[in-house]
Formats: sequence, structure tokens, C-alpha cells
Amino acid sequence: MPYIGRQVARGQNRTIDDISSGFNGSTSTFNLAVDGEAVFPASNSQLFVSVGGVMQNPGTDFTVSGSQVVFTTNPAAGLSFFAVMQGDSVDVNTPGDSTVSTSKILNDAVTGAKLADDITISTTGNITTTAGSVTDSKGDVRDIPQNAKTSAYVLVASDAGKHISITTGGVTLNSGIFAIGDAVSVYNNSSSNQTITQGSSVTLRLAGVGTAGNKTLATYGLATILCVATNEFVIGGTGVS
Repeated sequence: MPYIGRQVARGQNRTIDDISSGFNGSTSTFNLAVDGEAVFPASNSQLFVSVGGVMQNPGTDFTVSGSQVVFTTNPAAGLSFFAVMQGDSVDVNTPGDSTVSTSKILNDAVTGAKLADDITISTTGNITTTAGSVTDSKGDVRDIPQNAKTSAYVLVASDAGKHISITTGGVTLNSGIFAIGDAVSVYNNSSSNQTITQGSSVTLRLAGVGTAGNKTLATYGLATILCVATNEFVIGGTGVS
């Protein structure tokens, strides 16, 4: 906004004119000026005030009202006064679109909470990690984590994206566990056949044949079970019958 007289520099601190000559122990309100011109602090905290060498607490020991300071305790005669009014705050504005470069963002400053739920990467883009792994709700997208079992096992939702290494007892596939697109691999880590049991209300079809029912996984065989519809699965692999 325009000024009449000298314009205040942004961020400039100004020393308030001495008002100690008016201290008499009975007056609480004093005019504020710089070089004889009235000043209007925007808030109590814009003033640093010392009376008798003691810093005053804004809002407690004094308040500002327009171009005046009002002390809670009337300053006694003979006390010194010194005050500084902080300059106007600098408006840094909001950065314009596409104006913030990566070099201006602190490393590790962007957290998952600041990322959109859906991120699109161009066909020529890459995701690179120098340490750790890239994961989704099913786990590591490169590895197929193992869930090793040494007795009869019933598959659970968290097995999606994993491989079950079973030594005895076989595996059961129940209804209402997996969503369409979920896949689980089963490895028979033994010298005996293992049964993959079709649970109640579940259809487990052999890929390329279509027959539904329990399946046998031969010694050291490997099978993949894919959910293709609600409670409907297709199984295929080496050693499955």
C-alpha cells in the first residue's frame, strides 16, 4: 500500500522514541513514535520492551492499542525505557505452478502422506531403489516371499503374492479369503505327495483341463493358484494332477 512520508523497509527494526520522561508511577498509557512519527504495531509481540532494564512480557506486562502502549503496572519515575518494533513481515507468497525444482526440496522431506493414492509413471520412466525394496499391499513386487509350513495349513489372505513351502499335511483353500487377481504358489518341499484341498463353496479347476476338486501336488512339485472369480480358482504348474 502507498505511504505518506518515508516508506518502511520490509523487515526493518525500528527503535521507539524514549517515553521514560513521562514515567511518574500513575500513568499507564503512552504514545508510541519513531523520530516523532506515530507508529502502529500490529500486535503485542511486535514490540520488544524494556523498562528499568527488565524485559517486559507482551500481553502480560503490556499491550498495544493503536499507536499506544498500555502497561499493566504504571512505570515509576526514574525508570529507563527502551523498545524496538520489529519490521513488517515479509510476504513470500505461494510458489507458482511448476516453479519448485527438486534441488529446493529437502532430501527425505516428502512422505507417503504427501503422495497421491494413484501415481502414473510414463512408459519410459523407471522406479529405482538403491536400498530396500519396492512393495505393495501384497509384499515385495520383485521377490516371492516364502511362508514355510511343516504341518497341515489353511491359506489366509496375507498369503497372496507369497509361496507356501509345505513338508506335510497339505494345503486347504477356503472360501471368502482371496480377491480376484490374487495368486499363491505352493511348493511341495517333501518326497511325498501333498493334497491341495478345495474348501466348501470353492471351485478349484485344473488349468487346461477344467476338472474341479482336490488336487495332488507331486514330490517337489510347484503349483500356482490364481483367483479368477469369487471363490473360483485355477491351479497349474509342474506336478499338479
